[in-house]
Amino acid sequence: MTSIMQTIKRLISIVKPYIISLRLSLRKIFISIYSSFTSFVLGILNSFYTVKPIWITIFLIALFVIGRILLNDNYVKYSLGHQIILSLIAIIQIYMIRFLWKQSEMFIKEVAGVSKDLGYPIKKLQLRQKSILSIVLPIFPCIRFAQKQLAMSYVPNHIGGYFASVFASIVLYLGIISYYQLIMTIIAFYEISKIEKKSIPFDYPRDINKSPEWLNLLVELFVKSKYTFFTVGMLYTFEYLMLMPENVVLISDNQIIINANNPTGFLLGWLVIFVFIVIATPMITMAFGHYVKKIAKMFTNKAIDEISTLFSASKSTEIAHTLSFIQVFTIASDFKRYLPKQKNIYPAITTGVSFALNLLKLYESVLLKLLESFNAII
Repeated sequence: MTSIMQTIKRLISIVKPYIISLRLSLRKIFISIYSSFTSFVLGILNSFYTVKPIWITIFLIALFVIGRILLNDNYVKYSLGHQIILSLIAIIQIYMIRFLWKQSEMFIKEVAGVSKDLGYPIKKLQLRQKSILSIVLPIFPCIRFAQKQLAMSYVPNHIGGYFASVFASIVLYLGIISYYQLIMTIIAFYEISKIEKKSIPFDYPRDINKSPEWLNLLVELFVKSKYTFFTVGMLYTFEYLMLMPENVVLISDNQIIINANNPTGFLLGWLVIFVFIVIATPMITMAFGHYVKKIAKMFTNKAIDEISTLFSASKSTEIAHTLSFIQVFTIASDFKRYLPKQKNIYPAITTGVSFALNLLKLYESVLLKLLESFNAII
């Protein structure tokens, strides 16, 4: 028994260095592959953020032309309408992703050397914008989406249908990234709204006469995000309801039957549209606006403190000095002048349209057929 144990130990001592060497080699190979993959993805990202708009335009036009060659209404109903809507969604989403990055860059440059704490949340946002996982993970639901489109007969099973499915998946991929970046931007705004007042830069009298550029950048980011995401949400609703086959819901023996190859997938798609667009988009925008307002109030409080300190230090009792203080104090107290004028008509219209379209489709597909079935029985 002792001799067997000694033999085993000798074998282990002989094999162990090779195992360690193999493990180190595999680790180096894995690190090298990951490093190459990371560099490749970051290179694509940098190109996407910096490429001239003309090249993006040429690429989208080429896709549109290819689509017109491969598709017509005989293969995909309303093919031209689908192409126009998906192209518009792609353009808006590409613009928004690039705009979020551009605003982040400008903001960091604006507060550099002025407030480290103010720039930190936006630097974290940029890391998230360039995160490998945020670019790679959306690929998997998009592949699944393409498979479901074919499986549920939303697109025909031929080259034109394959192109339509791939193009729609690319648009969805951009949509997931832009939606993710919007959430991350709101988180960054939340973090900015939580920093200490002393970290907020204020320059008197420049910031009284004119809003600071860093605050203008945040407000502009909020305004454009609000309008673009409401527009995209409405267009997605149009696209999904156009894509839905006719007679997808049938009534038989007073029972509702989902006439689709994948009833669960059909209902899930409808639920995603309703929850993430009709319900979530207004709520997300409200949260976004709340943090913008909070940041503006925070800057106003800092301005009031600084102005009060400056006027108190002068120790002047002249009437002109007092009136000047009151005038400046009144201007500084009006935080709403830093905010965009509240115009909620467009968001209300787009949300209303998306909600109405879903209700109309529900009425057409289910309620109307239930009424017809009930009348037939009577």
